[in-house]
Amino acid sequence: MKKLVAALMLTVGLHSTYAEDAVSGTSLTLEAGYVDTLYINGVPRVSEAPFVGAGFVKPNALPLGLDLTGGALLTIPEEDNSESHWNLGVAKTIGFDSFGIRTSADLWRHQSGVGNIPDSTELSLKAALVNPVVSPYVKLVNDFELGQKGYALGAETSLSLWGLGIAPSLSWNQFDDYDAVVASATLTYETDILGGLTPFGTVNWVDNDFDTENFDFASYEADGEWSWLVGLKYKF
Repeated sequence: MKKLVAALMLTVGLHSTYAEDAVSGTSLTLEAGYVDTLYINGVPRVSEAPFVGAGFVKPNALPLGLDLTGGALLTIPEEDNSESHWNLGVAKTIGFDSFGIRTSADLWRHQSGVGNIPDSTELSLKAALVNPVVSPYVKLVNDFELGQKGYALGAETSLSLWGLGIAPSLSWNQFDDYDAVVASATLTYETDILGGLTPFGTVNWVDNDFDTENFDFASYEADGEWSWLVGLKYKF
């Protein structure tokens, strides 16, 4: 509980420090909370940990009208051990914001805080058909240190009802040595009671055939496992 309080205080402190430096047109999000199990590409990495995170999108920041994106997620499984995931990417929508093809490329650095899981670097390419109903997508992934290449086929959407945001998604992930099905739903609630902070929660259902006896980059095989994440975020 003390870790969670510290994480929330860090989020508020980051907001106070960087709000004045936010560049017009840049979207910046800070968040903190607690994750039951953190999944990376359909396999579990760390369980039962508070986390803090940040993300940004700067539209048209690069030549050819490319958007610049990035973020980080830090979890704290133990007092002297932490896990972090960092990404930097570019993206562009061909068409309109509500209908078109959204392409993106992301470079991820996964710093492991779990003893049996090595650090790794991942490159992913994604193309999604953006529309007001359901957006199907395909994503190519190459994790160099883990020696895992693969792809994900999925669909995602979002809707709003009485101030409640609902964002379900479904994906099938096929990699060199395993495959995984991931179903998720994220709920957010816009309220003025918390002074601009937005509560959110995510529920995941994951089923994979990961072999923990032969590979060491996941905590365990997720055989139809449920997991959750809850937190608060601030966007400015």
